[in-house]
Amino acid sequence: MTDRFDWLELEKIKSNPPSGAYKPAQQPWDAASFYRAGCEMREHGYLHSAIPYFEKAVALSDQHYDAWLALIDALVHTGNLDIADMRSKEALDNYRLVRPFYAARALLLAHKGQFDEAFSLSNVSCSKEEPHWYAFCVRGEILLLKDVEQRLDAMIFFEASLECPGVDWQAYLMAGNALLEAHLPAMAAGMFAEAAHLNPRASACWLGLGDSFLALRLYDQAMFYYQRMTELQPKHEIAIERQKRCAPLGYGLMKVLVPRALQGRWKSKFGAILRKERLGR
Repeated sequence: MTDRFDWLELEKIKSNPPSGAYKPAQQPWDAASFYRAGCEMREHGYLHSAIPYFEKAVALSDQHYDAWLALIDALVHTGNLDIADMRSKEALDNYRLVRPFYAARALLLAHKGQFDEAFSLSNVSCSKEEPHWYAFCVRGEILLLKDVEQRLDAMIFFEASLECPGVDWQAYLMAGNALLEAHLPAMAAGMFAEAAHLNPRASACWLGLGDSFLALRLYDQAMFYYQRMTELQPKHEIAIERQKRCAPLGYGLMKVLVPRALQGRWKSKFGAILRKERLGR
């Protein structure tokens, strides 16, 4: 799986390195608490570290559907496609009536380049009778994986996910990550900003914003969001690593002393890039 920054003229950086440093707020003891602990880690940007907790939740309760979805999604987005293949097939074989599992399997197949089957399963999951935000987000991501020129169609599905019952900030986060992976950082930033507005304590939202502006080469703004992460978690390894990489790339961080001029520069350049992404390159 290629790193999201392979296409930048920068030294490759890991988008979400595994870390054993972060611990859940409370020691989990049952399926529900292991799932919550995994969600907490994912919320703070430690997706690799969340996987064992989702695995444990599923092991303790194989009918914990949310844990299944979270596990498969995390496996796919950390590049563990072989394990995700086995787990998504297992979930779908055991629970044929759970429509979001069709979406999880579709996501895995799309990341493996098997788009015909992915779209077929996605069609099943995008039910108008039982709409689920995750299924619509997956459909948008599949479209971007197949052809970035379908970004406007993908946005229709991302927006549809926001109208589903039970949707929350995670839909914005998932859409933002998909757009960023598709090399559409300005559009991604809009999604991450909405996610951060709904859940300002989620470090993953600020990480997405920082990575979006890093991809846009607006290094001062990227640094601002990475610093926001360390305000929430002073020892956040990913945020600290990103700040170290941004520091020598900035336009000159002393310009924060003139925030109005700096904000104007960001707004102007960001607006131009966003318009370019929406209209096509």
